[in-house]
Amino acid sequence: MELHFSPGRKRGLFYLVIVFTRRFLRTVAKWHTTGLKLNLEKCLVALIRCAGTNLDDILENFAGRRVTFPLIYLGLPLTLGRLKVAHVQSFVDKSRAKLAGWQGRLLNQAGRRELTRSVLSAMPIYLLTSLRPPKQMLQDIDKIRRRFLWAGDMELTGGSARWHGRQ
Repeated sequence: MELHFSPGRKRGLFYLVIVFTRRFLRTVAKWHTTGLKLNLEKCLVALIRCAGTNLDDILENFAGRRVTFPLIYLGLPLTLGRLKVAHVQSFVDKSRAKLAGWQGRLLNQAGRRELTRSVLSAMPIYLLTSLRPPKQMLQDIDKIRRRFLWAGDMELTGGSARWHGRQ
């Protein structure tokens, strides 16, 4: 799948459709010889700043769906503006869901550290290499990692260390 960007002018949109159609027809011709088929349920078009353009005429032969932003592309949220916490909440929820199956209280601190480093720290890397997420998301993931590392579960209930200070 390819992403094409075009200016919001009608001429640019026609160019986009022509380029898409030529590439699409070449690809379908190759698929015909290999036996591959097009899955129309996965084809979609997301329009950006196309107000005042008769899209029904332009997209009359397009059999896919029309969608609006925000949308998910290759597992990443795409928006027209800045990413908000609601757009990346699924990454935080996936980190929490990983902890549900682990019994951190049965592991020593070295085992919890390895799970934290190898799994919980690696989960958001795909998002971080592509997009700039909100700081709140990073803080939430760090909070989950700290809770598991120090307490062994999702809840951290204050300190349990004894402090022997000078009197």
